[in-house]
Amino acid sequence: MTFRLTPFLGVLLLSGCTPTQQIGRPNLLTPDPYATISRSTRDKTVQIEHLAADGRSLEMVTGLAFTVAVDSARWFDPDTGRPRAIPTASLISVTTNDRLDGAIEGGLIGGGTGTLVGGVGGALMNGVYGGEGGGIVLLGCLGGGAGTLIGALTGSRVGSGTRYEFRPPPQR
Repeated sequence: MTFRLTPFLGVLLLSGCTPTQQIGRPNLLTPDPYATISRSTRDKTVQIEHLAADGRSLEMVTGLAFTVAVDSARWFDPDTGRPRAIPTASLISVTTNDRLDGAIEGGLIGGGTGTLVGGVGGALMNGVYGGEGGGIVLLGCLGGGAGTLIGALTGSRVGSGTRYEFRPPPQR
């Protein structure tokens, strides 16, 4: 029974990874991909990776109230409060991190995993805590509660993020 659960537990643990979205130039299928990014990042702190002014080296900065359009990307520097802007063509990636979403995902993944592990442990104990299914229910509930708590605390600390990668403009 444990070997059959291993792939399922692996999927649960890996489901908390940061998704990456490739962003290209607007086209017929995605008329304004920048509006979606601007809506999802305007209230968050983001990590912005872009080409520096020399055009060769990379620069990684933190920004607030990030917005992007076809011609430029704008944000506020959290240390100075000053606005910054760069050409959209120099953007490499923008990464968001949301601690509340991380806590929710962590609690769900931890609760599911804890319930499964506790239930399997209860099944292996084979009725030690009274009746046929008493151990399964008791340890499943205890494992689920502990897993939810640990997962939510870990998820809120780590956060849940989305990475937007910008494709370079076509060479002419």
